[in-house]
Amino acid sequence: MDKKIILILISVFMLFAFAQGISAADIDNSTDVISQAETHEVLGTKYVVDGSAENQMNNPTIQTAIDNAKDGDTIEITGKNYEHCHFVVDKKLNIISNVGTTMSTCPSNIKGSNGVGIFYFSPEASGSVLSGFTFVNNAAKNGEVDPYAVYIEGAKDIQITNNTIDQVSNGPGIYLKDASNILINNNNIQYSKNGILIENSNKITITDNNIENNKNSGIYVGENNKNINIMNNNIVGNNWKGIVVNSANNVNIISNVIMANRDNSVQARANNGAGIYVDCTVDSLKINGNYIFENGNYGVFDTYKTKKSFEDNYKAQEINFNIFVGHKTRGVFAQQNEGGDTGIIYVGSNVYSFEQLCPSTYYEPGVLKEGQRDMIFGEMTKISKGVYKISLIRKDTGEVAKCLSVGNVTFFLNKEGTDSSIKPGDIYQIVPIINGTATVNFKNATFKPSQNVLIALGPGYGAISQSNSSTRPCAYYTIPDSDIPSNDTKDSDLILQNASIYYGGKLSYILKDNGAAIVNATVSITVNGKTYNKSTNKDGIASMNIKLISNKQYNVTAVYAGDDDYNGAALNSTITVIPTITAEDVEKIFRNKTQYYPKLTDSNGKALKDTNVTMNINGVFYTKTTNDKGIATQTINLNPGKYIITSTNTATGESISNTILVKPNMDQNKNIVKYFKNDTQYSVRALDEQGNPLAKQNVTFNINGVFYTKTTNDEGIATQNINLNPGTYIITAMYKDCFVSNNITVLPTLTAHDLNKTFSESKEFVAKVVDGQGKELANQNVTFNINGVFYNKVTDVNGDAKLNIRLMAGEYIITSMYNGYATSNKVTVKA
Repeated sequence: MDKKIILILISVFMLFAFAQGISAADIDNSTDVISQAETHEVLGTKYVVDGSAENQMNNPTIQTAIDNAKDGDTIEITGKNYEHCHFVVDKKLNIISNVGTTMSTCPSNIKGSNGVGIFYFSPEASGSVLSGFTFVNNAAKNGEVDPYAVYIEGAKDIQITNNTIDQVSNGPGIYLKDASNILINNNNIQYSKNGILIENSNKITITDNNIENNKNSGIYVGENNKNINIMNNNIVGNNWKGIVVNSANNVNIISNVIMANRDNSVQARANNGAGIYVDCTVDSLKINGNYIFENGNYGVFDTYKTKKSFEDNYKAQEINFNIFVGHKTRGVFAQQNEGGDTGIIYVGSNVYSFEQLCPSTYYEPGVLKEGQRDMIFGEMTKISKGVYKISLIRKDTGEVAKCLSVGNVTFFLNKEGTDSSIKPGDIYQIVPIINGTATVNFKNATFKPSQNVLIALGPGYGAISQSNSSTRPCAYYTIPDSDIPSNDTKDSDLILQNASIYYGGKLSYILKDNGAAIVNATVSITVNGKTYNKSTNKDGIASMNIKLISNKQYNVTAVYAGDDDYNGAALNSTITVIPTITAEDVEKIFRNKTQYYPKLTDSNGKALKDTNVTMNINGVFYTKTTNDKGIATQTINLNPGKYIITSTNTATGESISNTILVKPNMDQNKNIVKYFKNDTQYSVRALDEQGNPLAKQNVTFNINGVFYTKTTNDEGIATQNINLNPGTYIITAMYKDCFVSNNITVLPTLTAHDLNKTFSESKEFVAKVVDGQGKELANQNVTFNINGVFYNKVTDVNGDAKLNIRLMAGEYIITSMYNGYATSNKVTVKA
């Protein structure tokens, strides 16, 4: 079987070039008809590329699919392995793999990017998505750009998600240049020169990635960047530096694990290393809520280029609520600048375990050095019998480190001694810090009859201590005997009432004890990444309204922590949100009777009658009212083109978007390139409201300002002869107020070029003649007129007619004439 691309058409739409205008006749005010014309792109085609062509140099099935696709199309790649890959994406595409497709590069192909890589996104690829692949590129540099796996240049609104970049040994895994609004999410990026390299870019979000074992750095924020957000990543084991900030403004480094970024796998043997390396002055740099662990010498290192960044109480560089552990030289260090001045950094509340603070680094005067701004544990509190929580706080104000969601707290129940290591027989739990707080549940643990003590031990090194210092926070809580969980605590049960919910409807849980409602209890419901606390009513029901994007599924977690009488309960579920407004895309022939019909329901699924629907197209709003079945009708009277219409259910607030595709009542028209006076003609086919051809219809053509009327034949085709001089023209066909336009290019059958010669030179002026197909034509008479004298010459086998020029010095106009066409050139004779 030949290697192939399997094309699965979800829906196919046609592009039409047309000359369009809006007049009073286009607007039917009595029916509030949409009548403003503008084209919009439509998601239409899905291309599935199979795995039959593993070698993409010999059979470029993937690039062929990219080239054939239109803006908004999806390309799904189903093969497991491809080699010799180099793809140029120059349109908005969704490029996905659901099988973890592995791709390796073509070392000789640098098309588009001027570098060896796998996926290159040009500016025209804005809005694209790349997801589900594994990339390998061990090629040497070829061209100006270092090798890469993914290179985005000049594009915006691109998402790079769920990929593995296994190694790009001589360049960055992901390279962003002149890019804007890029999301890099949930990727594994490892064994590259730099995991991610950013240059001259804006609004870059890097979140939830594993960026590990790269040669130079995990993330390199290079020249002239701004608005860089690095959040919730694991940045581990990169040689020398985790994150480099070389030239940027407004950089946020929040809630990351930044660990073991150093020049040796063993911390004690490392000579260099920095978790975060700042090599410039930044207008705004926030390093908050990170776990920064054993990165060689430094947790955060500011070079001398980092000028004063805390001045007049403005915190240009803020280092707050981080956990620093085990750096050899300093947790935070600032070099003296070139003038010998001390670097100035705002260092807020942090944990420093086995760390030093640089004495030359400036902190808010007289505060940090006294330890008042340390991050320590707050008071441990009971939620219910056996359930406790503790928060990391700023020592002087009690502010909770809500930006901190990395690191763990170890809880011990009745631990003996001060050794912080876990021993056989210890009753303990290791609990993650979430939004600055750790919550532990010992309901099922074995308590002593009396004098139970709970110990919370923060991240870092060091023994259990009563000091609760920033070197390793530690807290004790003596559990009153009356708070010991009893064996007669009742079990609770959470039941999801409805897995399918209409938009705006209620997501409800019933909290019961052996069938009896548990009232006035708090149920924490987490949906779409946010947690909401709801109380149960008299029937044990906790509920909340859901206004999430419909026709999608969401993972939902409900948690009841329990209390003194009831054990806790938790339930993970999947819910589906059902729309309260539905409508189909519209595809119609110009001004036929096809209309747009949005249907409305309430949040219980009941049809809404006498309810307004607002519709917005191109910024113009229209309102219609539903009938007894909840259906509204909107007449469509648009010029041919593609449109997006957004409709809103005014009762629930839900909006949807649909595509309206208006086809002309003519087709089979196309641009024409023809030679002067050949037989090529321009034609269109007239259609009825169902798209069937119509005979004996008058079609008007306008070309070069002259109007012609032609009648369609039995096949519905009207034909216009083209007998124009060489040049480029626009022809417009008009039928029943509809217009379609095309370009007509007439090529000359006689061509010549200006001639420059000296008086003594023997040089000929040459005119070339071709036939109606562009082939050289012999034995044709060409007439030349120069200086008022006419000459006739016959073309040779090459179609050339030649005239010897024997004129005195000067400039002359020579006109060549053949078969009704004339062209003029200049002849210059120098003395």
